[in-house]
Order: sequence, then C-alpha cells, then structure tokens
Amino acid sequence: MKRRDILAVSLAAIFPLVRAAAQSAPPVTAGPNHILATPSSLPDAPAPVSVEPVAASEQPVRLPSSFRPAWSADRSRLGDKLSYGFASLGSVRNLVEGVAIAGIPNLPSAPHQPVLAPGETADQYQVAMDLYGDAMNSWEDQADTIMRYHARRLEDGLATAETRDVLANLVLPIALRQQARYRPAPIDASFSERMSNAAASILVTNDDHGRVVPNYSRLIGTFAAAYMGSHVYPKLVGAPELDSNRFMLKYAGYSFAGDLAENIAHEMLRVAVEPDMEVYRLHGRSTEDSYYPLSAGAKVIYWAHSTYSSRAFVQALLTASLFTIPKQPVQPPYTANSTVYDAEYSAYGDAIEYWRRNLENTIRYHERRFFGGLATAETQVTVQNLAIPMLFGVDPRYIPLGNGYDAGTRLAHTFQSLVIARTDSGGRTINFPLLVGTIGSAVLAKEVYFPQLGTPALASNGVMARTISLNLAADLVGNITSEFFHHRGY
Repeated sequence: MKRRDILAVSLAAIFPLVRAAAQSAPPVTAGPNHILATPSSLPDAPAPVSVEPVAASEQPVRLPSSFRPAWSADRSRLGDKLSYGFASLGSVRNLVEGVAIAGIPNLPSAPHQPVLAPGETADQYQVAMDLYGDAMNSWEDQADTIMRYHARRLEDGLATAETRDVLANLVLPIALRQQARYRPAPIDASFSERMSNAAASILVTNDDHGRVVPNYSRLIGTFAAAYMGSHVYPKLVGAPELDSNRFMLKYAGYSFAGDLAENIAHEMLRVAVEPDMEVYRLHGRSTEDSYYPLSAGAKVIYWAHSTYSSRAFVQALLTASLFTIPKQPVQPPYTANSTVYDAEYSAYGDAIEYWRRNLENTIRYHERRFFGGLATAETQVTVQNLAIPMLFGVDPRYIPLGNGYDAGTRLAHTFQSLVIARTDSGGRTINFPLLVGTIGSAVLAKEVYFPQLGTPALASNGVMARTISLNLAADLVGNITSEFFHHRGY
C-alpha cells in the first residue's frame, strides 16, 4: 500500500476518537488574559457554560489606626483664618463702634476776644484782656475735661471691638476649628432664604469639615468682649460709668445687631454683583477680545467704590492747596515806663487780634476750596460712573487689550480709551461718560460751586482748563496701570 493511502486510513480512524474526547471533556474557563472561543469560531463546538464565581470567605474589614475618612468639604487652611482675622482688626466697623460708645463731644463756645474801642484807654483794654485770658483758661479747662471724658470712652470702645474680633475671628475659630468668615446663601436662593441665612449665621456656622455647628466662636467672643469692655477696660482707662452689667448686655445686643446688618449688606451686595462675579470666575477679566458688560447692580457698586477712592480726596487737596501760618506776635516785655508799655501792649493787642482773624479766615478759605474740589470730584465720578452708564448703556470701565498684544499696541489703546468706550451691547461709541463727567464737572465748579463757596479765584477759565487737563492725565495713568499691572476684580 502506498504511503498516501496509509495516511488517509489513519486519519479516518483517529478523527472519531478526537471528536468523542472533545465532547466529553470538561469546560475550560478563560483567564483574565484569555478569550473564550465562541460556537461561531469553532464549528461543532459546544455552547459555553456559565461559571458561578466562588464566594470569598467573609472576613471583617479591619482599618488601620491611622485611617481618616475623606470629607466632602475641604478643611480651611490656617493661613486663610489668620488673613481674615487680622484683616478684621482694621475694619471700619470697629471705629464706628468706638465713636458710638464715645459719643459726640458738645464743646461750649469759646469766649470772644475784646476789641479795642475808640477812646478806650490802655488800662481799660488791659483789664478786658485779663478777663478774656481768664475766660479762655476756664474754657480750655472745660473743653479739656470734656474731650478727655470722650477719649476715655473711645479707648474703651475700640479695645472692646478689637477684643471681639481677636476672639471671634481669630483665636476661637482656630482653637474650635470653626469658620469665622460669613458663608452667603446659595446663588439661586430667594430673598427670604437669604435673609434667613443672614440671621442664622449669627447662631450657627460650619466647622472645618463643612458640618453645621453652633457658632461658639461668635457667641463666646462677643460675650467675652462685652464682659471685658464693661468690667475690665473701664478700670484701666478711667471710665467708671461704663462699668456695669447694663452696658455689657447693651454692647452684646448691639454687636449682634451689627453682625446681622453686615450679613444682610453682604447678601444684598452679592445679589447685585453675583452675575458679574460668576462670569468673572468662568471667563476672567473682560477684555477687548472677550468682552462682557456690567450688570446694573455692578455699575452701582463700581460707582460706590469710586466715591471714596483716594483720587477724589487727592483732587480735593490739590484744589485746596497748601497755606502758611504766620508767626504769632510776641508779647512785649514789661517796662517801668507805663506810657511806653501801654502803647506797646496796645499795639500787641491789635497785632494778636489781626493774626487770629487772619489765621481763621485763611483756614476757612482753604476749607471752602477743599469742599469745592471734593464736590467737583464727586460730581465727576457720579456722572462718569453712574448717570451716563445707566441711562445710555455705556460701560464705565477701562477695557484692556490684554497680554496677547505688544506693548506699543497696548499703550496706544490706553490713549484711545480716553475717547472710545464700549457699549453694553458690545459695540463701541464715543466715551461720553469720561468726557462729559470731566468737562461737565469742571464747568459746573466754575459756574456754581466756587462762586457759591466764596472762592472767586477758582472761578476762572484757567483753573477750569487745569482741572480738565489734570483729570484726563489721571484717567490716562489709571488706564496704563490697569493695562500693564495687576488688576483685581471684574
């Protein structure tokens, strides 16, 4: 038999045995790196058999002693608490509380200096001046007593307010692991929910894990400061009228009322600028290439900030200008010659009277100039940052180009922005807020403010032109600063 025929007979005999063995073999489970063959991949292959997983032996979970759960809220950092606590020590509220406790001193009117009447002798004038001197000494003693009384109360009020902030905003939040900063209501909260949150935040707060807990920091800090201000500090500063339980309870009550007022103001301001802050957090600062307008509430806040900016007071001081105080006349020495002494003393009386009146007139004159300059500056910021932007939909801000341009292009943009502004719709228009505010306030000061205040020297075209030029230069400096240096907020 040929070799080929022998091979064919052998395969025919072996194939039925292999097929029978495959059908009787147990199923094979695939490992993690193997793929089970499907019936379609292998003809006549058996269907795969599902295998139930073998249950592991149930053992109790044992956690190490160093295990700590991951809380949903991050813990506040110590640096944030220190920053907030120390910043609260310089708040305006502390000064307001101190002044409220001190009260406004009511000083009596100073006696009037006698005037040398025609025909009056030197002796008669000397007697009048002696009486005037005695009256001035009495008035100074009385005024000194009143001012020292209110100064001691001011010291007590400031010490009490600072103690409350140190305890409630710094020491206790760190020791008790609580949040001292006010947490506003959610962005979609209603007005009643916001007011409820403002009131509830006095009694409850969040700890470092985000859990709601009693606001021990605020409660203990306020009552401890009230006790110090009513039973400790009065003895140190010499204000015994404040050493009473009644003052302690009054201070605690007014302090909580101040906290409520602060929280409500925070909520109201947040409602006004929340849309702008959300856009700022998502897209960053508004630029020429990525512009978004201000909301009506944000424009009001923007104007309010400009009303007490340093620029308004600097402009008022420049308008007031500096002045020199002449030296006070020297009293003549006594001489035995009564005739000569009477003449010298009479001349000294006239000189001292002229000096005092001249000094008073000079101070009052520059005071009027100061208020005229301040009125001009406040008129400018009101027209420039509020009136025209609200009425005509113009953005009062300087809109920068940003870092994507070279320095020359950005510098040219700062000059261009003096006459070109953005509209709320995204277009461009003449910078009516800046031009009308700057020129209009200067004209109004020349025609109304300075004549009414009795400063005719300022009611001139030259002063008006200098005022406009200085204000435009200040706006240019502000544009350059905003374009090239760090800028915070929207």
